[in-house]
Amino acid sequence: MVRNGEHRNDDVEDFVEITLDVRDDTVSVQNIRGGDSETALLASRLEKRPSTLSVKLKQVSQELKRMTSSKKFDRIDRAKSGAARALKGLKFMTKNVGD
Repeated sequence: MVRNGEHRNDDVEDFVEITLDVRDDTVSVQNIRGGDSETALLASRLEKRPSTLSVKLKQVSQELKRMTSSKKFDRIDRAKSGAARALKGLKFMTKNVGD
């Protein structure tokens, strides 16, 4: 059991960094770091065809839901510390290029 303030050695493996290039109403996957082979497959599918921002984000959302519904994600930590750890690890980064 992991308590508040303690870190597991495999915490780094729990994170996936997805870099998207968003321009006007289009988005493309630039890079995915972390994760497993299934995450890499998701990235390759999303990179193959350009689409509008809303469609691309919906595709990403659906694929992530599908991946997390697999048996390896059956056990969910619903403790407050688990939720706090998840929120702490969720980071959104923006970077303006040009102008």
